[in-house]
Amino acid sequence: MRGRARHWLGAFVGVFAVGVVSLACGDVLYVQECSLRDASTPDTSLAEGRCNVVADCPQLGKFCFDDVACTEGRCAYTVKNFAEPVGDDPTPGDCHRPVCDGFGEVESGIDDSDAPSDGNPCTRDFCIEGIPHDVHPAEADGTVCVLAGVSGSCSKAVCVVD
Repeated sequence: MRGRARHWLGAFVGVFAVGVVSLACGDVLYVQECSLRDASTPDTSLAEGRCNVVADCPQLGKFCFDDVACTEGRCAYTVKNFAEPVGDDPTPGDCHRPVCDGFGEVESGIDDSDAPSDGNPCTRDFCIEGIPHDVHPAEADGTVCVLAGVSGSCSKAVCVVD
């Protein structure tokens, strides 16, 4: 039993140490290949994310990376900030949009301004914490509205054309 516990603990510490190295490498820059090695041992190959110039670095083609650089012989990619909106919204009206996760990947983020429309210009469409609401409160009477390309004003949640 003690042997298993010691083995599990060793595996946990190993994973934790790798996680720390991974976060340290990805925190500011995404490095194509990240490893611990003696810096005095030169590696002249261009494999595994090594570079002499930026043109040696592969283009990732992902939304959540900005600039690519060849820094100290390594391809490095600047990661966009957490929750930074990227790309077009593939599903308008779902209260979400694509955002960066802070580690170079795209994820779905809450966007309460991306509410589904009920088609009535005299009611408010809204989301709360990423959830669309079916209740559409009336806009104030006198609010300017447009119905079929003609301007009017709202009266009791109805667009009245002048």
